[in-house]
Amino acid sequence: MNSPLLVVAALAVVAPGVWAQGPAASQVVLRLDHAVIVVRDLKGAQRDLAPWGFRFKAGRLHPDHLLNRHIKFRDGTALELMTLVGPPTDPTATEYARLLASRPGGAYVAILCEDLDRVAHAADRAGLVPQRSTRGTWQFLSFAPSSDAAAIFFGSGWQLARDPDSLVTHENGATGLREAWLEGGPRLDSLLRALGVAAADSVRLPDGREGRRWGLGDGALVVARPSVATSRMRPFGVVIESSNRRSPPTAQVMPGFWIGFQH
Repeated sequence: MNSPLLVVAALAVVAPGVWAQGPAASQVVLRLDHAVIVVRDLKGAQRDLAPWGFRFKAGRLHPDHLLNRHIKFRDGTALELMTLVGPPTDPTATEYARLLASRPGGAYVAILCEDLDRVAHAADRAGLVPQRSTRGTWQFLSFAPSSDAAAIFFGSGWQLARDPDSLVTHENGATGLREAWLEGGPRLDSLLRALGVAAADSVRLPDGREGRRWGLGDGALVVARPSVATSRMRPFGVVIESSNRRSPPTAQVMPGFWIGFQH
């Protein structure tokens, strides 16, 4: 899916039942959909991630010179690898070029929400400036690179992809994206509260930071403050549901980005 202006440690950080709040606890139903990782070279990134037991799905070249590749999961969630193969020709590609110039790694966490008007209203009240965009039937709501919520975007109008077993069966037993770790400021916290998302427990993350877990209608976010001064908040890890108790341990799969597994 195209995105808009888009240490080994024990997994004790993931507490059982943290997603039990469900849609009834939210005024707006939010679903963790996918996380986008920006890389310099798709083939190299696939080679680096292959030891963790993932299967990959080819993406496509977009008119703005963005090229993607996917790791699809059985529940319809995904990881998306994104790169730029030519001069950026629109704001989306320009932002990816800026991210790559800084460093490869997390770019966005995508949240599915069918009521973007309510999200926009809540963002305004939280002191954020939402930016609306469309691509075909897809609608997006994102935030400026300098925003407390720059690492996240909301989307509607896309259908959950149901890929064949050959693309969603992974050697590591991965079945779905359960949690995303991202940097965010106080105004992102205010937005989540305004959307009815409840803050749960504090989480000690593998890089030493402490974050706050927010349970969505499906999935969860862990929001942490940046460890160093930064001009742009970014995602820095995910937790993946796995049916295989021998799936790999939590690890830094590329500088500044972690993948962990929950059984």
